[in-house]
Amino acid sequence: MKSFQVILAIAGILLIAGVYVIYPPLPFSNSHSLTIPEGNYFYHIDLSITKLGHISGTFSDSSCNGIIVYVMDDGQFQNLKAGLSTSSLFSTTGTNGGFSANIVSPGSYHLVLEHDLNTAQQTVQISYQVDGMNLVFLGTGIGLIVAGVALVLVGRRSRQRYEPPRKHSDVILFDKPPENNPQPATPTP
Repeated sequence: MKSFQVILAIAGILLIAGVYVIYPPLPFSNSHSLTIPEGNYFYHIDLSITKLGHISGTFSDSSCNGIIVYVMDDGQFQNLKAGLSTSSLFSTTGTNGGFSANIVSPGSYHLVLEHDLNTAQQTVQISYQVDGMNLVFLGTGIGLIVAGVALVLVGRRSRQRYEPPRKHSDVILFDKPPENNPQPATPTP
């Protein structure tokens, strides 16, 4: 394989990787109407986040009994499920309100809704949005794209060295008919 082909292949890989890294995950949002059953129960929404970002949203408890809303990473959620005391990225209590938490690393995250003071059945409306951008990924992606474009230029220049020079016989001219072809005579009056 000629060196220019290897250079162009690497450039293509760098360009594809750069676009993938620079392309942020599209923000997504969702709304749920859910019921927390009577008793010592909680409801959770699982989120798989691949890049750094932000979770935000609003909630409303139509029964007006109050709920606790947590944003947790997977370790915190596992502690909650096991009945251990745990911290959270964000928590708030009330009959309605908002929440917001920064996602500091990719992974599994959970929105957890739990009864506040009473354990009666509660109907809750929750809306959330997950979005984000990472400046490190952005800089890396731009760097990969620039390196890919530079390698394309180097590969193209290297390819020109391997091509034989063009000859005049490779080019066909359609400008004029050759001089030795007889022309029809025009009658003179």
